[in-house]
Amino acid sequence: MLKSHILTLLCLFLVSLSLHAQEHPLIQAMISKSNIFLVDKYEVDETLTKYRLKDRKEGKLLDYFTTSTGLLIVGSVYDLYGNNLSSDLAALNKKVTESSEYAPELTYIEQKGGDSLMYIYFDPICGPCKRLYQSMFSQGVEHMTIRWVPVAFQGEGSLTAGAGILGSENQELAFHTYMRTRNVDLSNDPTQLRKLQINNEIFLKTGHQGTPSGYIISPKGDQILIPANQLFSMF
Repeated sequence: MLKSHILTLLCLFLVSLSLHAQEHPLIQAMISKSNIFLVDKYEVDETLTKYRLKDRKEGKLLDYFTTSTGLLIVGSVYDLYGNNLSSDLAALNKKVTESSEYAPELTYIEQKGGDSLMYIYFDPICGPCKRLYQSMFSQGVEHMTIRWVPVAFQGEGSLTAGAGILGSENQELAFHTYMRTRNVDLSNDPTQLRKLQINNEIFLKTGHQGTPSGYIISPKGDQILIPANQLFSMF
């Protein structure tokens, strides 16, 4: 009886290992949280993998799909016989590709970490952006390098705070201080305001909607677009 019980536990352990092996980085980030776990994973076809997660707190099942090109799809995905899967994937691919192409033009504050690279758009007076920042630092983010990209869509306060951070002699210190205390020397420096304007333009061109939002570039070059609601699932 004891032997049978041990074998059963071993089988369950091996199944768990196989489910968690080589996961998509965003899936890994979600299941590393104590309230999210992986229920099932299977290959729909050679280009698409389905993950079913469960939120222990809310008791909800969550379905995610990943593509062979490294994209993550949230929501309904249809098969060949009655769907718009191709158009959805094309739109996602376009946004991610454009985000990477415009990246060299962005002005950002870099927080050095691991080999994975994450760009996060934030508005200086955006409440959810501050909560995300605090959540990320409480969880620890040493496994990736984060580039915080300031945008300004909430009026004069966004512009002067953003320009103040970018115009500081120590941008990184000014950024971290501001995100914790909301204190910074406000600025109307035209050079810094122009940098914010360029960030704003790229944010809109690449299809981002609302802050915080961003995308990840993995060490292998996979690019994953992350809308605002999914950023909070990661940290």
